[in-house]
Amino acid sequence: MRELLKAIVSGPGKTRHMVLAPSGVRDIEQPSEVVIQEDEGAYFLLRLSPSGVSLADTWHETVEEAKRQALFEYGIVETDWTTVTARATDADERDRPGGKRS
Repeated sequence: MRELLKAIVSGPGKTRHMVLAPSGVRDIEQPSEVVIQEDEGAYFLLRLSPSGVSLADTWHETVEEAKRQALFEYGIVETDWTTVTARATDADERDRPGGKRS
């Protein structure tokens, strides 16, 4: 996966994202930013904690759909997005000539 865009989340969202924890179902913590990543032609809208941990994600066919979801949930408008330079994943490194091997 490669990051494409990110934006700061400045307030609570309009939707609830929940996880199943040992103590039962609970709401995820408030994300500090959202990131849109591309993976094999699809786009994921990731909700990240202040430490960069992925709290939840949604799948979208296009980057525009992912942006619409972020607008709906958090009020993130086009000018809030910043472009992020893609980071190589371990898999990308292994596939490169001379890349690291596991």
